[in-house]
Amino acid sequence: MIISAFSTLGKTYLGNKYPEKVLDFEASFYKWTYDDKELEKDVEKRKGILARRKNAKYPDNYIEGLEKKQKEYKIILITPEREIRDILQHKGIENT
Repeated sequence: MIISAFSTLGKTYLGNKYPEKVLDFEASFYKWTYDDKELEKDVEKRKGILARRKNAKYPDNYIEGLEKKQKEYKIILITPEREIRDILQHKGIENT
């Protein structure tokens, strides 16, 4: 099951609480490129970095990663971005 949810709704909390079943599939790993110094920061702190560059492979790289993770997790929590949801719908991948 793929669930699209906005920030602050508990995606990270659920992923941490049930790591064997639930994956918080973080889009920022795929959407942005960072300098090595920035990569040393915790993922939650990286979200606030303004000096980041958009990854030219996004959103295709995110969708590809998501499709691979579907085999491993019962529930995957994803970004609510319209572009991502539209691609999933076009591919016939159900998401809520």
